[in-house]
Amino acid sequence: MMKFEDLEKGYRSLWSKMKIRPERRAIADTIARRLRSDKRRYEIAAAGIGCPWWFIAIIHNLESGGNFGAHLHNGDPLSARTKHHPRGRPGTGSPPFSWEESAADALTVAPHDMRKVQDWTAPRALYELEKYNGWGYFGKINSPYLWSFSNLYIKGKYVADGRYDKNAVSRQCGAAVILRSMIDQGYVEIPQMEDKSMSDLTKIISSFSLIAPAIAQGIGGPLAGIIVKALADEFESENDPGEVAKKIEATSVPETLDRLARAEDAIQRISPVDPPAKAPEPQINGQAGEQPATRPLGILTGYKTHIGILLIGLGYIGGTMLPDVITSDVSASIIGLGMTIGGVGLVDKLERWAPWLLPAKKPE
Repeated sequence: MMKFEDLEKGYRSLWSKMKIRPERRAIADTIARRLRSDKRRYEIAAAGIGCPWWFIAIIHNLESGGNFGAHLHNGDPLSARTKHHPRGRPGTGSPPFSWEESAADALTVAPHDMRKVQDWTAPRALYELEKYNGWGYFGKINSPYLWSFSNLYIKGKYVADGRYDKNAVSRQCGAAVILRSMIDQGYVEIPQMEDKSMSDLTKIISSFSLIAPAIAQGIGGPLAGIIVKALADEFESENDPGEVAKKIEATSVPETLDRLARAEDAIQRISPVDPPAKAPEPQINGQAGEQPATRPLGILTGYKTHIGILLIGLGYIGGTMLPDVITSDVSASIIGLGMTIGGVGLVDKLERWAPWLLPAKKPE
């Protein structure tokens, strides 16, 4: 049995990565507007079930194209019990059935009893939608029932019950795409998953002090959230340390360096502290020299060394404290990347502040 608890993380990841294909956006938006126009009728049906109106609307569109003269189960005519799977529904009453009778049966009979669902987050809705359609695509491809018209689906489709064609392409807009369009147009607001990122981050930040006390000082308090948010935005990730780490691990080194540089700039722009008006002029090799103004975020922003330390800490502590999020391989990759970036930053510093410690460069 496919349990939500086992699949939740996968749905969260896919939902965060999904983008509506630009050439399909107009179709998705048109479907969303049409479903929104029938919101009142869906709300009446949902009232007796306890699920959100948009969930019924999306199923209605997928199963019968929004036809109120067809069973919500599968699009068969309401003039008789269903002929296709699930066959013989509704099990009570006499045809012809009202659409509301059919909807109540479809959404309250096991294994699709929506009255038992409490948290209608996006991952839970996606799970219930795929379960409603069936698990035939699981392990093959991302189900077109959810992801068609998005960047997460290319081809592969059941063209008949039990007959899968790996080259067939779904021409139907997927449930996840419809939901995303409804959210984008302001028709739907869905609750967020419980965000444990800050509590986990607090543990990680605290543990950073064992590695580098300056890091704990530099990114403590609200600033920690600012930094992780900047990295999450730049790496198109969920605002969670573990998810950021996995995105960094999956990104090429040149692109990662570029994104880290942009993240640094973003952190500087939203810093709540003004930089000092004038920087001191320290003595370098016995002579007064210029020094860059101290940045408001001090230890972290603007320096590769400290970005490197941050990544090393994220990989090491995250892999230790969040092994279900950051695997040992991901942890090793993040640590290696952090050491590389930190090493480059250290060399830069030595070249600026202690050039006599480096080998003399040969003249070109």
